[in-house]
Amino acid sequence: ITKEFEVQKLIKTVIKKFGCIDILVNNAGTLPKSKILHKISGKEWSETLNVNLTGQFHITKYVIPYMQKNGGGTIINMSSDAGLKAFENFYADAYSAAKAGLIILTKCWALNYAKDKIRVNCICSAVVDTDMTKSLWLSQPNIQNTIKQHPLGRIGKPIDIARASLYFASDDSLWTTGAILVVDGGVSVK
Repeated sequence: ITKEFEVQKLIKTVIKKFGCIDILVNNAGTLPKSKILHKISGKEWSETLNVNLTGQFHITKYVIPYMQKNGGGTIINMSSDAGLKAFENFYADAYSAAKAGLIILTKCWALNYAKDKIRVNCICSAVVDTDMTKSLWLSQPNIQNTIKQHPLGRIGKPIDIARASLYFASDDSLWTTGAILVVDGGVSVK
């Protein structure tokens, strides 16, 4: 998603195969090695922003005209609770900046494309049991500390995020755009 030409090619392939795009889920993301700001290289900063923010821009930019042509659609951006608040000792400033950027882009796009019946919403999660998080927070001895950070007493499961995504993708949310749905086990309210 960081290469605009590849994104255009992907979208043309999808259109050729399915004829339209009704739903876009911007779910690509990467989390760099934990480093305090003054130790992050410019390359690491750029790579993180490219995957977590610029890539979503590329895909959304090329999907919008197809949704306009079809009379609407829905876009679901996957952000993070790290885009909502700062976490002590998290040391992932580029990631946090990108996720915060995606939150405000959700609101901008929701306003700009509402007239086209394109709904744009965002899901902000905390730690969800994925391949990316297993090595960071879900291995022993880190897992108990990670669980303690979540007031509901567990980390997220992929199904938790899938259910929120299904809400935004379904007709149940036809009157919802620009929403930021926090699905984080209560982490962001602390």
